[in-house]
Amino acid sequence: ELIAETGGQIELAQELIRNYKTQLNNGLVKITDLVLVINNYINFKTSLNQTLMNRLQIINQLNYYK
Repeated sequence: ELIAETGGQIELAQELIRNYKTQLNNGLVKITDLVLVINNYINFKTSLNQTLMNRLQIINQLNYYK
C-alpha cells in the first residue's frame, strides 16, 4: 500500500511541476515555489526507493530463513 501511495504522490508532484513551469512562464509563481515542488518530488522518489529497498530486504530475509 505504501508503494502505491508513494507512486501516486510522485504522479501528483510531476503534474504540479508541469503546472508550476507553465505558471512560472506567465509570472504567476516564484522560482522558489518551483524549487520547493521539485524538492518534494525528489523526496517522494527517495521515499519510494527506500520503501522498495526495505521490501527487498524483507524478502531476502524470508528467503534466508526458509
